[in-house]
Amino acid sequence: MATNSDSRPMAAASLTSNIMQAVLQLIILVMFYCNRRRYAGSQEREVAAG
Repeated sequence: MATNSDSRPMAAASLTSNIMQAVLQLIILVMFYCNRRRYAGSQEREVAAG
């Protein structure tokens, strides 16, 4: 079972990359949500002004 100890660093690297991808997706989701809210708010303001 020498392959088990060999694959452990690879598993750690894939785990960190998965975490990085998850964090990146979360940041994109938050940015998208904030942009959508700001866009909706500006639309409501335009409707109220018009």
